[in-house]
Amino acid sequence: MSSIKTIVTLALITALSIASIGCSDSTDPVAAVDVPIVIDTAPPAVPANFQLAFDGAVVTLTWEENTTDADFDGYILSRINAGQVTELVATRGFFLTYTDTPALGVNYYQIYAVDVSGNQSAVATAMYNRTVPKDHEDLELDF
Repeated sequence: MSSIKTIVTLALITALSIASIGCSDSTDPVAAVDVPIVIDTAPPAVPANFQLAFDGAVVTLTWEENTTDADFDGYILSRINAGQVTELVATRGFFLTYTDTPALGVNYYQIYAVDVSGNQSAVATAMYNRTVPKDHEDLELDF
């Protein structure tokens, strides 16, 4: 009986030793390692070459494709007229042109890029002053 107790005791000590060695930070190859969390705070590039052209009562806005940001996620486009902001594209989109029929008066178009982390670029702006009603379709561009 004494030899069974000895064997059980040695087996228990061996199991506990293996368990304690396996939990040691210095010898466990899968021990938790402090990995720094990197938070993306870098904004994407400003939409380049933002331009406005008109034909009759229609304004066409164009800009260049973002080829510099690997995490680029689209554009947001809006128009401001008489203090009223109209979201022309309020969700992220991958487009390079937009056609609009603006209201009378000064219209400011604003576009910015967003990335997958939600960072926003600086805003690119174009201005258009519509001075003639739509039925005349004579438009004037002021800079």
